[in-house]
Amino acid sequence: MLTAIYYNVVTGDFYDSNGVLRTVNNPFTAVFGEKRVFEWHIVSSSDSGTALSNWTKAVFETTPDSASLATDDNYILAYKAKTVSALSGTVTSIECTSSAGLASVTPTGMLHFTLPDGSCIEIAYTARTVSGSGYRFTVNQNLGSNSFPAGTEFDIMETPLARSPLSASLSNTSSSIFAFEMDFSTWRIRENLFYANTALLETKGLELRVMHTSGNTMDELLRVQAPFRICAALDALYNNSVPASSSAVAEYKQWTNGLFAQGITAEFSTDGASWSSSVSGAKYVRLAHACAPSAVCASIPLQNPVEYSFTVSSGNSSAAVSIPYTSIGRAAGAFPCHLYVVTDSGSETEITGNGNLHVCFNSSAVVFRWIEAFPAGDYVVRN
Repeated sequence: MLTAIYYNVVTGDFYDSNGVLRTVNNPFTAVFGEKRVFEWHIVSSSDSGTALSNWTKAVFETTPDSASLATDDNYILAYKAKTVSALSGTVTSIECTSSAGLASVTPTGMLHFTLPDGSCIEIAYTARTVSGSGYRFTVNQNLGSNSFPAGTEFDIMETPLARSPLSASLSNTSSSIFAFEMDFSTWRIRENLFYANTALLETKGLELRVMHTSGNTMDELLRVQAPFRICAALDALYNNSVPASSSAVAEYKQWTNGLFAQGITAEFSTDGASWSSSVSGAKYVRLAHACAPSAVCASIPLQNPVEYSFTVSSGNSSAAVSIPYTSIGRAAGAFPCHLYVVTDSGSETEITGNGNLHVCFNSSAVVFRWIEAFPAGDYVVRN
């Protein structure tokens, strides 16, 4: 399902795809378990008497190259904790005391340790268990020259109810359109809604952040929160079967299935101009239904699947990792990509939606940028 959100940067008003004003008394909504696309249109005029397509698109002074979308039911960013024992060298587990409730500490997440100079070490944990009056986190981190005595305070970062990075394939940032694919069956939503006897999960809003990166700096161009709530369902299990239909609908359905049964035809091209049935050396494909062979779709570039591994060494101080398009067999430009961190057991945990990570595409490379120094570890990029 797609939800279009129009935000007027001049008035601060939000509108839906029908041009209806949305407020805290008439918020945007989603239902537990949904996977929904949010398409944000940033405009500078919103005349209810004209078609939405005629509303003036807002123009950013600096070109946006990344964005994120998140929602949460509180403004808590982290929970305080203290180490039970000293930490140094290579650390595989961290035991702590903390008053944070189990429903607030996600099974995987991030820990922040602040150094005397004010900088921060971010440590990813891949599991957590209750231990005494706190938790034990499974990690794999080389602290290098840093060490922390028992009783050191650190932060257990809270994960929002739902978070999504920019979907490059669905967005048109040059026209101030930002799209996101968001999952509403996350662990925190389940803990706070699925197991609770409540019809609604009120949030602090659906927060859009639009950024521009230059070198090692990141500028926030826009931050705005649309009114938003998550709804429960009386029947949370989805039934994908087709319901029984009347005889008239059944006949229409039979006719439609007959058309579909004729299948899809495909033509291939090496240059995007000459087409044939040969796949040898093909760089483009175009499709048409067999019952209407002249109604072909636009040519679609063929791209090889991406699977690229890299390692960030311990002691790394750079916030960005740049991967040239030539290294992953892609043409220059944005593409849907996902970043995974490899755990001790060899399994992989996706971190694309981590709020500290931003994915940018420049003329020569895809750039993964962390808010601080990129954490040490082994990573895999896939599309």
